Amino acid sequence: KTTKNVNLPEYLELDDDLLWIMGLWLAEGTIKDGIHFHLCSDEFHFYERIADYFAQFGIKTSHHFRDGDGESTPRNALDVSVYSTYFGRLFETLFGKHFDKKKIPTEWLHNLSRQQSVSLLNGLFDGDAKVGKSQSYLKLNNKTLIWQARILLSAIGQYSAITEAPCNNSDNLSYTIRRRESGHFYY
Repeated sequence: KTTKNVNLPEYLELDDDLLWIMGLWLAEGTIKDGIHFHLCSDEFHFYERIADYFAQFGIKTSHHFRDGDGESTPRNALDVSVYSTYFGRLFETLFGKHFDKKKIPTEWLHNLSRQQSVSLLNGLFDGDAKVGKSQSYLKLNNKTLIWQARILLSAIGQYSAITEAPCNNSDNLSYTIRRRESGHFYY
């Protein structure tokens, strides 16, 4: 399918790059006339990986550095935009639109290969995890998504535990997965 120099295949392969982008979007993304990622300025290499993926379809991307308030937005933020309503609709259909409603499709929890699960988890953890010397921590305010991440971790043989705690200045809860290893997952 070709529209305005955009060449979309009839079927998309759930390859490592797309699944990593999907995981990153689950952690850091929004939808509005395409898909957007809200990153830290030191994550410019994420933008490059995103731009490289979408360039193969002729889809334009852009980035913008901005200073945040240090509370809801990091002081040195990097906003990334992917100008594709097709991918916006795809991501919304698969994962939901608002952060508290985002989820991994149920059939993916049981049908992704180990390699696909690892790619999705690497994107999710790259987006929101903190890495220590011997552990990594993924903290989200979305209970469904945190438990789904734990299911995928179990499926690839990774031990993890979830704790919950009140969010700052709110009645909401945050959920944290702790895993005994740090760094990326491997196939």
